Amino acid sequence: MAWWHGLVIFDENEEGNNRFIWTDGAGNEHDDLRALPYPNEGMFVVADSEQGYRRPDQDDYIEPTPDYLSDQYRAPVYKPRLYSFEVLLAGATRGEFEQLQGLWDSWHSAELGQGVFKRETARGFVRCLDCVPRPPSDEAAIGNNAKTFRQAYLAANPWWRSENMNEVMEYFDAANEITFTYTNSGEIGAWPYILITGKVANPKVRTQNDEIEILYTTIDNDDEIRIDCRPNTAMRRSAFYYRHGAGSPVAIPLSSASKYISLPRGVSPLRISAAAGNAQCVVSAYDYYGSLYTEVAL
Repeated sequence: MAWWHGLVIFDENEEGNNRFIWTDGAGNEHDDLRALPYPNEGMFVVADSEQGYRRPDQDDYIEPTPDYLSDQYRAPVYKPRLYSFEVLLAGATRGEFEQLQGLWDSWHSAELGQGVFKRETARGFVRCLDCVPRPPSDEAAIGNNAKTFRQAYLAANPWWRSENMNEVMEYFDAANEITFTYTNSGEIGAWPYILITGKVANPKVRTQNDEIEILYTTIDNDDEIRIDCRPNTAMRRSAFYYRHGAGSPVAIPLSSASKYISLPRGVSPLRISAAAGNAQCVVSAYDYYGSLYTEVAL
């Protein structure tokens, strides 16, 4: 840690794993949010200033019952997350200070769309939050060339997630049902992304409780069917066909019994089958966590 005008600042030389990395909605990564070596001028994160990093706020759904003495608890409904921390911008000159403010504001335009906030903790755990930036608040000047402010990020999907997807792969064997397993190490169900490559007719993917069946037949060995069961992506809750794995997507129908599936916590079976074909099926998903510091599933 280091001190600057009474503020405690993360010092990268001592707290190397404390990293704050913002990738804006245009896909540009800004690693400058990391704790810079003090006492260099630049962008600093004020230590222990994070808010909204633990479990998301919730409303508890209570169902009325005929008994006047008691109602029935059903489930929590989770609210969007507002995650924030305090930032110090310090320039050697007034011009440098203004330049730092301009850079920060250009990185944090909500018009760029949803980005990803990546947080690496002191213990080396990496968690990501799909979110949009909010305007700075609680600004306070320190002399002529420095100020502090609070930067917030709004996540409609309030769950922290792993940096990378877990992936399992198997091949269809026509109408013969193939069973394999998926391990979800998070603490809620995981929404998968399913990529089917090759020749196949009416492929079906089943979990313990639900299934999704595509009413379509591919033609070539490099054709793709892409199924996105995630609720908060650009192609959310969709199934598309790509001829030769490229070009414009073609929306394809699902069976009436189909649901966009989720993968339960822990180890669970996946079953795939089709009317015909032996295409490859890859199922990928993130692990999701309620708190920044949650290390394993509850």
